[in-house]
Amino acid sequence: MSMAAFLDKNRLDISKLASAIGLSRPTVMQYLAFLEITCVIRRVPDMLGLLKNLRKTHHAELTVISDNAEALALAQSPIQLPAQLFCCHLTRARGFDTEAPRTIRKMTETY
Repeated sequence: MSMAAFLDKNRLDISKLASAIGLSRPTVMQYLAFLEITCVIRRVPDMLGLLKNLRKTHHAELTVISDNAEALALAQSPIQLPAQLFCCHLTRARGFDTEAPRTIRKMTETY
């Protein structure tokens, strides 16, 4: 499934994403927070506007990892990869367990 299915006016609809992958909204928010502290991924309200500005105003050389064709077209080094797959590979490359994130704790204990 494309990330476009979870966008609402170019903003990530976390509730839709959480519902589709079968996780609670707070859990998805914790995953996103974890990914943001890796200094690789940032949620930006207008990502395409930012990329266009970087290219036009600052003549930046962009490497874009996305499944958005318009964003990829702005990059000198486009890498077409769904965000979930990228995050999974990034997590593994950093030596973390994708099935047991450090920042997410079980809320209840079962005996």
